[in-house]
Formats: sequence, C-alpha cells, structure tokens
Amino acid sequence: MSLELVTGKDYLSFSAVKNYANCGEQFRLERIVGIPTAGSWALFGGKVFHTASEYLDRGTHLSVELALEDAWQAEAKDLDLDALRPGGRGKVEDGPWWKSHLLDYLQRYVEFRQGRMAEGWEWLDLGGGTPGIEFGAWGEIGGVKVVGYVDRAMVDPQGQIFLIDLKTGSYKQSREQLDVYAELMRQHHNITPDFGQFYMARKGEITDTSAFDKSPENLAHWWADAARGISAEVFIPNPNPMCSSCQVQPYCRLKGDPKSIAQFDMKKGK
Repeated sequence: MSLELVTGKDYLSFSAVKNYANCGEQFRLERIVGIPTAGSWALFGGKVFHTASEYLDRGTHLSVELALEDAWQAEAKDLDLDALRPGGRGKVEDGPWWKSHLLDYLQRYVEFRQGRMAEGWEWLDLGGGTPGIEFGAWGEIGGVKVVGYVDRAMVDPQGQIFLIDLKTGSYKQSREQLDVYAELMRQHHNITPDFGQFYMARKGEITDTSAFDKSPENLAHWWADAARGISAEVFIPNPNPMCSSCQVQPYCRLKGDPKSIAQFDMKKGK
C-alpha cells in the first residue's frame, strides 16, 4: 500500500517519524486507528508558549501578560481543559501551575531574545522582509515528502545562520530534528543554516551550539525506511517504561485488552 492510503497523508513530519520509531503500535493506534486521547497540560502549555512567544517576537503584543492571556484563549478554543492530564513528578503540573510558570518562561525568553538583539543578532530574512519566526519548510527526503515548521532562525553578528527550536519540556532533545529542518530549508528556501540550538524554556537557557552533521544520504535512509515500514503496515510494539503513561495502552496488541479495541471498532461502525 502507499503511504497516503495507510495514513491519509502523502507526507511525513519529524514528529510522525519519531513517533513511529519510538513505538510502531502507538503510531498505529493514535495516527491511523484514531483512538481518542484526552491530551495533556504539557502539550497544551507548550502550544501556549509557542503562540505567545510568536506574538511577542512579531511585535503584535508588547506585554508578556497580554500575550500569555491571548495565547491561552486561542489554544483553549474547542478544548475541554478539565480533561487534560496533569504531568510532572506528583502530577502537580496542572492548569494553574502552567499559567503561573508560563509567565516566568515568557519573561525569561524575552530577556534572552532582547539580549541577542543587543549583541547584534537579527532575525533571518526569508525573503521580502519575512522574518524567521514560526515558518514552514518542506521538501523531499529519501523519496518521501516532508513537512516541517521551524520555530526561529537568527543570524549572528558574523553572519552565521542558527536554527532555534523552543522547548518547554525537560526531556533530552533530538538533534536530528534540526538536521531535518536544515535540509528542508536548503530545499524550500535555498538557505543553508550553519548551526542548531534548543532554547529550554524551563531553565531559560540555550543549549550548546551544534553543527549540522547529518548528510542528505543519512537522512534519506532513515526517512525511506520509516515510509516503507508504515506503507507496509509494519507496526511493532516497543515495550518500555513509558508504557505506563501511554493513553492508548488499553488498545495495544501487546499490552492491552483485545476487547477494548473490538468495542472501539464497533462504536466506529466497523
């Protein structure tokens, strides 16, 4: 079968490939079967941070408080916030926790951005005066269509281009994510970035600079293998400590209850 016939899309994103690599069964249940999940405060908080920081970087909002409030309302539209799962140790990271901490995260982010601008950094010009703030880039890797969205692209005083991904989590980052984005920028925008960094909102810190070290051939093998596996409907469960927090575990063919998936299929009229 083709990728589009299996997933309903003729392209893959980095998050989809990472999800498939981490656990093929979770990928199948969430992205193909469509098992509904409640969502989490961590995911919601990350979206609010991205939206609010974009407001501030574009200058549409000058107040951190107003940017946070408007972003919160925008991301909460059509969501049942009461159903979101709290996270963190002790499950204390709920709505009030995120609203309080996001204010601090955004204030520190503005200080970081202002500090760089004061040192002579600028937003990358994508053409026609369009700044490198939350922009799309797409192309083809390993014969597979790829779509990505870059958080920030800046130019330092020496003229070197940096891709910066904004993170509100505390987990280890995947350097390959920025390698993929760099390749897409070369194809879509005809721009070759020099370095990648992650801005860690919880600490208000930027990670060490890293050069892009994945060749197009490296990425091609990775992407093509993932597309072939998905197209062939090869979805291998990956039992690991994270299974306990997986929302689709009741439907997992390895760890779940076969009756649960049968009942879900009946509800969908299969």
